[in-house]
Amino acid sequence: MAQLNISLPDKLKAWADARVAEGRYSSASDYVRDLMRRDQDAAEAKARLQAAIDAGAGLAVE
Repeated sequence: MAQLNISLPDKLKAWADARVAEGRYSSASDYVRDLMRRDQDAAEAKARLQAAIDAGAGLAVE
């Protein structure tokens, strides 16, 4: 697995630590991975929606 080091302002670090303390995530890394997966899913859904809109408007590229 690749490693990525990030710097966060104190407020964001506290936010991530709070999510972990709630028990939903095992670590701040787990929380960040989940956020990134959700962002990726949203971007893919947006691309599919845009493709459907373009196809419906007769703008599909074939």
